[in-house]
Amino acid sequence: MMSNNEQVESQSSTITNVPTTPTIVVSPKVAPLITPGGTKEWHPICPNELKPAIGMKFNNLEEGLEFYKGYAFASGFNTRKSTTKRQRRSKELKYQYILCNKEGYKEKRKTTVEKDLNYKEGENNEEKSSIKRKRLVTRVGCKAHIVLKHCDDNTFIVTKFHEGHTHALYTPSCNLFQKEGRKMNILHKKIIVNNSKVNIGPVTTFRMMKEIVGGYENIGASKEDFKKFHRDLKAYIQGSDAQMFVDNFTNKKLMWNAFFFDFEMDEDYCLCRALWADPLCKKSYALFGDMVSFDTTYQTNRYNMVFTPFTGVDHHKNCINFAAGFIAKEDIVSFEWLFRSFLKAMGGNEPNCMITDQDPAMKIAIRSVFKKTEHRLCMWHIMKKLPDKVEKSIMQEETGYMYKIRDKWIPAYFRDVFLGGIMRTTSRSESENNFFCSFINPHVSLVEFYLRYEAAIDAQRHTQEIHTCVSLAEGKDEDIQDLVINLQGIRKDLEAKRIARNNETTAGSAKNKEQDIELLIGASVPTEIIV
Repeated sequence: MMSNNEQVESQSSTITNVPTTPTIVVSPKVAPLITPGGTKEWHPICPNELKPAIGMKFNNLEEGLEFYKGYAFASGFNTRKSTTKRQRRSKELKYQYILCNKEGYKEKRKTTVEKDLNYKEGENNEEKSSIKRKRLVTRVGCKAHIVLKHCDDNTFIVTKFHEGHTHALYTPSCNLFQKEGRKMNILHKKIIVNNSKVNIGPVTTFRMMKEIVGGYENIGASKEDFKKFHRDLKAYIQGSDAQMFVDNFTNKKLMWNAFFFDFEMDEDYCLCRALWADPLCKKSYALFGDMVSFDTTYQTNRYNMVFTPFTGVDHHKNCINFAAGFIAKEDIVSFEWLFRSFLKAMGGNEPNCMITDQDPAMKIAIRSVFKKTEHRLCMWHIMKKLPDKVEKSIMQEETGYMYKIRDKWIPAYFRDVFLGGIMRTTSRSESENNFFCSFINPHVSLVEFYLRYEAAIDAQRHTQEIHTCVSLAEGKDEDIQDLVINLQGIRKDLEAKRIARNNETTAGSAKNKEQDIELLIGASVPTEIIV
């Protein structure tokens, strides 16, 4: 008898002696989703109460369109309006065709060839063919449709209804990617506008919405919809940006007597200078305006206008904003206008000390506008930025110059002037500029800027526990009482507009989008543009 080991060896030897052939794996056949010639059809499965039938009547055309759209959404396809037939004499609508969006075929367009007309003699005139982006095939000759006929009693009746489709239908999980499954409601738009005030873009807002509602399928819109609304917001403002910016502050000045705003235009009627300060800023200046720090900030808007905040220190040694402005150029004329407007806003009360950097135009403007103010240089700029910006070869000469003007920036030479700790350790203006830059970016328009500026001021006042509601509750300030009365009227107008919009019938999407933007930003496109 053979042992077990011998049997295994013999079997293995016999297996190795048998010639093996390579295994060929054949790919499975793919079932076509589009039937050639429409020989097969897909019939949707949906409740009978959602399915149209011949002889079904509707009170008006919009009701019939909405019913078929609801049927399409439940079945898994999209619709589009097609041929309309009208009466010859009265031009009244007689038939309305509503089709599946995959009906028909798209025509193949020929590549257009353009000749370069700007050529010189002796050179070949080359032909340039415009390359167009390749698009997906969306029409496959689907025959699904419905026909609505206008009756004498101003109702519409279904005369034809073809149910079958020559293509596969969408599954319920794919409906959220279709046009009817993606609707930007007022909540989405409100969150996009509010998040933009704190420098949060539409993509991050979309991710935040996913976490809030529990999943992407519950948002009700896509990421592209969020980005498109943000684009439409900028497109709505474009062309009338400066005028809307001026109108916003002008309206605030009308409804709030203590609000200050002034601006100037150049010879081309372009906005070149502006300054504004609300009553709380003016009240803060009356309390803490002994010392003012002034500095300019860049890259705060798409027009490269220079942002100029006036900063001070409160009794908690926190930064506080007295006023803010815009200038197109950092020249003597712009600074003189800005400082005169600041004095006008503050009732002609000059600060005891103003601290700036070593800008020569700023130095001349301060000397010509302020008569009693002591001008000093920021110690932080000199100690921190001078070694970084000045080369070592000329550092000795610059150090000698700084020694000559030591009475302008070394605190030991003006101990009799109240500074509030603004020249020591850090720069208050740089801190304030960094605070505002967390809310804005170089790509915002002026309208978006003042929305974000207001959000930044609210955050600053909330941190400092300077709440407007305290003054409103006391009711002692006449200016704030006027503001409350005007705000109540504005609120009633907004509620009336919102109710009227909800009561309206379905209108064009572009009109509804503009109405939503007007409600969200609190401003509309002016009929006459001057700035």
